[in-house]
Amino acid sequence: MQNNSYNAKVSNEILEKFSNLIKILDDESNSIPSIAKRAFNFKGRKSENIALKVLDYISTPESKICDPFMGSGSFVFASSMLGRETVGIELDNYTYNVIKTLHSKIDYDKLELMFQEIKSEIFNDVMYLYKTHCCGEVNYIKTLYFDPVSQEYFNPQPHREIVDGKNVKLYYKCPVCEDTSKTFSTEDEQKLSEVNSLDTSRFPDHELITNSRINITSSTGADRYDRNFSNRNKYALLLIQDKISSLPDCIEKDFIQHALVSALTLSKITQYGSSSDILYHVIQNKAQDMNVWYLFESKYNNMVAYNKYYCEQSPDKETLLSFANIMNGDYSTILSQPKFNQYFDVIYTDPPYTDQVPYLERNQLYRDWLFNFSDKNQFQLSKQMLDEEIVVTNAPSRREKDIKNYYESIDKMFSIFSKIIKTNGTVAFTLNLGKKKFFETFSKFIDFARKNGFEYIYRIDLAKNDPTLRKQSAWRDTLSTEMLIFFIKLDEDKAYWYKDDRNIELELGKLIYNQILKNNGITLTTTYKEVSRKILNKQVEDLTENEINRIRGLISEQFIIDPRTSMIYVDPDKLYLSIEDNTTLFNKLYDIVPILINNLLEKWGSFTLDDLYFEISSKVCNGDPSILAQILEDPSREKYIVNLIENYCNTDEKSSYTRKTRVSASPTEDAIDISMLDGYSFENVLKDLLTSEGFINVIRIGGAGDRGVDLRAKKINPQTGELEGYIFQAKRWIGNVGGEPIQRLHSMMVQYSAEIQHAICITTSDYTEHGKREAKSTGVEIVNGEELIERLNTAFPGKYYHGLLDFHNN
Repeated sequence: MQNNSYNAKVSNEILEKFSNLIKILDDESNSIPSIAKRAFNFKGRKSENIALKVLDYISTPESKICDPFMGSGSFVFASSMLGRETVGIELDNYTYNVIKTLHSKIDYDKLELMFQEIKSEIFNDVMYLYKTHCCGEVNYIKTLYFDPVSQEYFNPQPHREIVDGKNVKLYYKCPVCEDTSKTFSTEDEQKLSEVNSLDTSRFPDHELITNSRINITSSTGADRYDRNFSNRNKYALLLIQDKISSLPDCIEKDFIQHALVSALTLSKITQYGSSSDILYHVIQNKAQDMNVWYLFESKYNNMVAYNKYYCEQSPDKETLLSFANIMNGDYSTILSQPKFNQYFDVIYTDPPYTDQVPYLERNQLYRDWLFNFSDKNQFQLSKQMLDEEIVVTNAPSRREKDIKNYYESIDKMFSIFSKIIKTNGTVAFTLNLGKKKFFETFSKFIDFARKNGFEYIYRIDLAKNDPTLRKQSAWRDTLSTEMLIFFIKLDEDKAYWYKDDRNIELELGKLIYNQILKNNGITLTTTYKEVSRKILNKQVEDLTENEINRIRGLISEQFIIDPRTSMIYVDPDKLYLSIEDNTTLFNKLYDIVPILINNLLEKWGSFTLDDLYFEISSKVCNGDPSILAQILEDPSREKYIVNLIENYCNTDEKSSYTRKTRVSASPTEDAIDISMLDGYSFENVLKDLLTSEGFINVIRIGGAGDRGVDLRAKKINPQTGELEGYIFQAKRWIGNVGGEPIQRLHSMMVQYSAEIQHAICITTSDYTEHGKREAKSTGVEIVNGEELIERLNTAFPGKYYHGLLDFHNN
């Protein structure tokens, strides 16, 4: 079976190109440099090293790259490091500004002078707020652990950060006891009372957009900006901010400003040992309050290190923006400019998805501070920004941002991408969809992509750092992991046929499929009439030449056309997802799994359950991935598939499958398992068998093109000496064959009784009781898997074996 088992839209060469990415990423872990994590707080940052390798492979030095949802800039900077002309767009004015500032050319001498000026003037004032003693020596509080709800400082609830009851971490090691922690004292209580009386009325205390998903709730008071700040830290932040505000405007001042803003995250009362991800949760117990100067200086040093590191990596050794043009605004407005029409070769982005954090709401902590103390125009959270954000949120003030609005936005996104990317250009997405949303959302992505001229071609699991397991991610076990998804912009003549939101190709497939089942086939002429009337709402004589050609092409892609009779039949080697009912589909899927297993073993040597599900998805005939979800989410059906795999494979310690060593001594080492052959190969084996048994004029008819007859042959009757005609149906099945195929063979034999005297059904499995009764009453001969393998071993000793003869006994 070919790699592209069914995709008339995309060539095998293109699929093979993308499959090689797996090897390229084999030695690359999906990790974020710690230097980036420490610099500024961004949820959802992506691996720049993976982006570097992917972009280097799928683009050329002349390629133009776009990231319309830039975020932390990982993809933009990877592209710029490769020297590609790059456009990055970010809607959030805070994120855009911090990224632009961090990657600008900085005068380090000037920056350090400005920072030292701040330190010399206010360091002592800030540290006075945290003054304490240990062993009679002056020291300062670095971190205080306490219980906010009870205001308990002397005996807070124990946790791993409090050792021997010492709930104060010191700024300096005590010169006497050489300890770095101490217990809270009456002196500390007096200091706390002193700092709580300080005037912090200038500290922002406005209402935030409420969103319970990110813990901004009015019931806890978290919808007030100042809710989680201690008065001591409020005063310290204001002291530092006032000094920064007095500095002359320059990029170095902006750099220091962003260091303070990034320090806001842990300047709040947070959970002990807290990271920067949790911004608004109101802590009741086991909380920490940290020294603001320590946080500010740490962020400053981390940002300086970040800037130096990335500038050193850049082509010009100065700034990563040398090849990147980054813009702040709505991606659709910016990319609708005429200059971007058919401009880009690659779009590589982390698109907004349903489970994402609403960034405009999450970043209120940072943006609102800058709005109050830096620039009210530059950092305003406008209604326009909120309207333009692609998001699903539970904020009561943004009820219009629901799932329906989100899908409309994704449709619009692909429409814009179609206008700005060149034909055969690549769209690469990183997606991290939770299992609950995966099938629905991902199938929508595929549908909207096809509607707008794209085809989904490949995906790679980025969550598995083990190279032996990083292959095509699949449908069930890795749905909550990060995946890299690829679409390609199709030639106009290959693009899917849509009218408004209707997928004409899918509707055509359903119509023809049902007509074939109803009438045991349908003529090409009748098909034109049915499609024109029921799908295109016009008369057949009104079809344009282009429509006739498209209909004919789609029929050829999805079905079999008998060139002699112009009859159309179902292709037995295809899965018609969204067309066949789930029971029929699963039975066909069950029978095709051994073929897919064989493909995976031949290509990779081993595979995971995920890999098999990907191969199943590649058999989709113009269908809907949600149907596959319904099939595979049935635990009993997955059990059947796993049981089937284990008949062919062993499981290794990494939960991947390898080919099972044959214990039978009779087959040769290169013997062929007939239960793993595709339909075409199985029919050819039968053709060779019949020829060896004395049949002549053995002809393979081909699929379903002759109403269930796969082979025709002749053989001399030894009793009469007459040459008699035979027809054969080949069923490389796992499930037992019922009565319908027997009936069809008998009908064909009766209809052409002058030419055909014998009808034989041959299967790799067995027959149901109904099938056996039909064979007996009609005179159709039946051959089961055991009888077949005996005949093959007689004709070709050691060449063939049957891996599933005892499958149903397991």
